[in-house]
Amino acid sequence: MSSSSIIKILFALVFPILCSAQSAGLSGKVFDPSNKPLAFADAVVLTVPDSTAYKATFTDEAGRFEFKGLAHGNYVLKISTIGYADYFTSISLTGNTVLPNIVLKETATQLGAVVINSKRPIVNRKIDRLEFDVGNSILSSDNAWEILRKTPGVNVTSGGISIRGSNSILVTINDKKST
Repeated sequence: MSSSSIIKILFALVFPILCSAQSAGLSGKVFDPSNKPLAFADAVVLTVPDSTAYKATFTDEAGRFEFKGLAHGNYVLKISTIGYADYFTSISLTGNTVLPNIVLKETATQLGAVVINSKRPIVNRKIDRLEFDVGNSILSSDNAWEILRKTPGVNVTSGGISIRGSNSILVTINDKKST
């Protein structure tokens, strides 16, 4: 074997070790207060001078996250997920680092009051009749004939009242027959 072949083989064996010595890894686990793993939480490594995102990942079903190929230096790790307070910690990486378990604090917000507003429908179609409730509408100040003229599907003419062409109708006001 020639000396150049030996140098090439040594270079091929040593180069990956040198490359891995210039990068670092970071890993850890994220849990909730009851010590259950938090899946799909955001894990972000931020650069220290300007807090920009350097690398990001999610936790797996067991709450684990891992970053590989980070340059040596100072970072801020941010862990966040819905319903929990964001977690920040400063990290100085000089090699592969495994963090102790991270427990996120819950940030549940309790509602003061819940108000449900509901209105009865103005037009209510029943099997044998059409009810038109004008009590909470803009028509409530009109007289009965004006209300009938403005009622959907009702035609009021000098010849009488018809609903969709039928003249054999009964008009009731507050469930009393109107003549």
